[in-house]
Amino acid sequence: MKNLYHLFSIGFACFLLSFATIASGQVLNADTLYYYHTPQQDAGYDIHLQDDGSFMIFNNSSRFFVGTSHGYDFLSFMNVSADGKTMLSQKALEDTLSPRLLNIVESGRVKRLTGSDAHGYLVPLTIGIYDTSRGIGLNVAAAGLLLLDYKGDTVFMKNYFQRDSAYNDLGLDCDSLPSGGFIIAGNRTDTNNENKHYGLIVKTDSRGNLLWSKKYETFIGDNNNLTSIQYVGNGKILAGGSYSIDIGTINELIPWFLLVDTMGNIIKSQSAIRTYAAKRAGGGNIFRDIKGGYYHFGTIDSAQDYVNSRNPLNNIPYIAHINDSLQQDWIAEVLDTAVWCYPNGAKQLKNGDYIIYGQAFSFSKKIDGGWICKINSRGNVLWSHYYQKYMWGNITSGTESKNGSLAFIGFALDSVSSKEEVWFLGVDSNGIGNGMYLLASNVIRPEDIINLYPNPASNMVNVDASADGYLKLFSISGELIFTSSIKKGKNHINLYSIADGTYFAKIMDNQQKVLKTIQFVYRK
Repeated sequence: MKNLYHLFSIGFACFLLSFATIASGQVLNADTLYYYHTPQQDAGYDIHLQDDGSFMIFNNSSRFFVGTSHGYDFLSFMNVSADGKTMLSQKALEDTLSPRLLNIVESGRVKRLTGSDAHGYLVPLTIGIYDTSRGIGLNVAAAGLLLLDYKGDTVFMKNYFQRDSAYNDLGLDCDSLPSGGFIIAGNRTDTNNENKHYGLIVKTDSRGNLLWSKKYETFIGDNNNLTSIQYVGNGKILAGGSYSIDIGTINELIPWFLLVDTMGNIIKSQSAIRTYAAKRAGGGNIFRDIKGGYYHFGTIDSAQDYVNSRNPLNNIPYIAHINDSLQQDWIAEVLDTAVWCYPNGAKQLKNGDYIIYGQAFSFSKKIDGGWICKINSRGNVLWSHYYQKYMWGNITSGTESKNGSLAFIGFALDSVSSKEEVWFLGVDSNGIGNGMYLLASNVIRPEDIINLYPNPASNMVNVDASADGYLKLFSISGELIFTSSIKKGKNHINLYSIADGTYFAKIMDNQQKVLKTIQFVYRK
């Protein structure tokens, strides 16, 4: 639902703080609103590059019945030209039953299928069902699956409603299996058990017919949820989610990684390692990294992070690299003390770098719009930009074009129509586009990049520092193990004296301010 993304809806008049110039080789150069025919609201939530260079955009749309305040949601999708400036076609899945027996309440992360026998796009769904067996007028939710061809025509649409159960299910992510079947991740609520929340995995055959559906919990927390899923080979399925635990008066959200076999049997259930933050929040997701291991994004709730005395007005977005053992290698924070940022997603680029994107809000900088950040494969923030052209905006998904420029989709409030409409933003690899309203930015200079490598290390570690200071190594329990002074630039540190193990490396300046914390493994 669009309100899941739109956490703040305070409108601002647009403020143009700086004009952006077009970069060399730029093709994408768009800052455009689209809408599907005449619905009340449209919100772009996912975007994929097509073989011809154009883009397929998936939207959650809403329409109200004439003369009433009642309405319904449906899925629409658009094909937009390679330059992002022209809508080539549009379609929708919008039934006309009255009363409405089926209603696509929400669509999850879209999977683009590849291969000679692939149809096109796989879409996980949350479907609202009017079920009289549970009471007159009672609406329940079921996970569903939609398969489209590359033209947007339906191959099949299934829902996995369990009439004799007390479950409300959400479908949030999906993937295909080598066997030809499909898997879905989501959330299950048991209305007969005090609305307890479980993680959900559904497996189907190649026609979308249900094979099995299983719920999962961590046993150490509540509100279990699975929001990402992928087949990782060797008969294994990896899902990413979260669970919550109560610490005093604070409810903490913990990232959760779940590895199962193709029959749904648990192989490993792992909480994300929290390095230096007392209260780490995360959306609960994990994705395959093209350079090995996985990556994960989320936020550190700074209002709860007493250990580091963070600014209580900010959520701090982060992206972390996870190794094949589901342990954290490094984490990169994106900190701007004047801006509240909430990440909606992250994608990996062809060169191994990452983009993370979402919504930004700041009274002092007059921002109520989109936010994009680029991070390299070693966890260094390269740039972080804020965008706003309309009353407010939000970026929900992104992809890379064939020439390396970037396309993003989201939604914004059009001051003319006063409606939420699909926002398409095309920029170059540095986040810049001609005619675009770039409100503010934070570009990191090459000399300010901080690295520690290799990781794992053996005997010696290299440290690239942005200032004179110190390298301090801490054990998992927090004990200081090793200290060495470092100079600005490249440093080669001998580690012969420490034992094999996993450590937290804190790179500090001369005032003992922590510039970066990296978890790494040492083996002699």
